[in-house]
Amino acid sequence: MSKLQELKAESTTAYQKRKELETRIYALKNELGAIIIEKGWNSSEYKEAARKLRNTEDTLGEIKTLQEALNKAIKIGEKWERQTIDAETFKKNQQIIEKYTKSLPKCERCGSNEFVKLVSVEPRNYDSPVNTQPIEMIWFECRHGAEVGGLRFSIHRSEMQGITEKIGNAIRKLSPK
Repeated sequence: MSKLQELKAESTTAYQKRKELETRIYALKNELGAIIIEKGWNSSEYKEAARKLRNTEDTLGEIKTLQEALNKAIKIGEKWERQTIDAETFKKNQQIIEKYTKSLPKCERCGSNEFVKLVSVEPRNYDSPVNTQPIEMIWFECRHGAEVGGLRFSIHRSEMQGITEKIGNAIRKLSPK
């Protein structure tokens, strides 16, 4: 179980304990009222019940503090987790862009990558260090020949993964063991 999951479980336990204590305090206050009616507020039974109530209220205060601290810790943990995921996604996106910038794909029409350039990447926040989204598609354009707008073509995420795996396998085969 991850640390974040442990904190969430502890928070749930603290919440349940808090509810139990609140119910207990309500019952103790009712008991105090009944003791006052029966024996008066100067009786030893009243003093004992009042002591139990104070102790229970103190414990409730400690549980509330613990619960607030756990909730803050969970928020911090979730933020760190998001930052870690964003950093990993950012790094993968940079590697993909670097790969396709160094080794442009061949144009479907002319069969060459000499006139191909990377035009855009989807989604636009692929290179944002915060809330980074994985690259879904890379758009290229080939301006070979006399075409005014050039030929646009794209590589989808599923194709990138296949190419990345093929490159990795080729490198493993060529690497000395």
